[in-house]
Amino acid sequence: MLMEQNRKEWVDFGKGIAMFLVFIYHSESLYDKSPSLSYWFLFFRMPFFIFLSGYLFSSNWESFTVKRKFKQIFRGILWPYFLFTLAMCYPKAFMNGTTIEQGLVDIMLGWASWFVIALAVVQTLMTLILSKIKQVNGFVVLLIIFAGIGWGNSLIFEDRLPFNLQNVGIVSFYFTLGLLYRKYELILKYFLTKKNLLAMFLLYLGMLMFDYNFIHTTGDISANHYSNFWLYVFYTLFGIITVLLFVNLHKCPRVFSFIGANSLIFYFLNGGVLKIVSLMIHKLHIVLPVSIEIVLVAIIACLLVIPIVLIINKFFPLVLGKKEAFNKMMKILHLPATY
Repeated sequence: MLMEQNRKEWVDFGKGIAMFLVFIYHSESLYDKSPSLSYWFLFFRMPFFIFLSGYLFSSNWESFTVKRKFKQIFRGILWPYFLFTLAMCYPKAFMNGTTIEQGLVDIMLGWASWFVIALAVVQTLMTLILSKIKQVNGFVVLLIIFAGIGWGNSLIFEDRLPFNLQNVGIVSFYFTLGLLYRKYELILKYFLTKKNLLAMFLLYLGMLMFDYNFIHTTGDISANHYSNFWLYVFYTLFGIITVLLFVNLHKCPRVFSFIGANSLIFYFLNGGVLKIVSLMIHKLHIVLPVSIEIVLVAIIACLLVIPIVLIINKFFPLVLGKKEAFNKMMKILHLPATY
């Protein structure tokens, strides 16, 4: 298992679940499926992943340094973003019927992989904020401000902005939630009980069933478009708490641990691999109920990515910005090492 020592199992479990649901969501987009499968995990798929990113951002606010964090953002996020998106520029243009020139424009504007760039933008923002604000009260205020910015942006911006700035408010909101949870984790852990999990699950499921039949709330964080912004946020808070309880109270299956520990590679490769698997199933004239085929395509795609992950980790760690490999390259180039 390609995992760093001292990783928190529940975090990888959560990331693994969220990433597998990304596969299902993108698999569903290849089919004309109604009602939507992805509706049932709409309110925690990306919000929970962003929450975990905030949780992992900093374990010690006092020893936090801007220079160190900026280097980590470049090595761990921007470097893999440019390498992966440039490598996939031609295959993506070929499969989608677009041009390489448009692909290069998308890469430079941060549109080639919205979520990765959104994390880079928010981590940069939070680095600057955390260098000035250390008090929890300040971050509680910021939480409210970010929610307001997310709501305002959803009303003002109809089209995506460079570097996905249209969703900076809502992504920062969930990111800050994760940051605050890390700060009070030892206190909040007493809330992590099976009784609370059952109660939250039933409450969350009840809200979803009511919404599905009478309201049908929708939301798209990437575009920052929502049928009802505040109702969407309300549901996501319950979704995040429910999944947080689940991953903390259950043993993580190895496959989800692996996906979670290598979520960046799975995220970059999911779109292309899903299209190939879906095409193969159609070529083989395999007839299945649409819902089953959507999930099957997602499962097969995940399994096909696993050997690619193993190869990249073993032979091309530099692509991922792994510290040892990256610093070795920096040394060869006579540049200062990252942290």
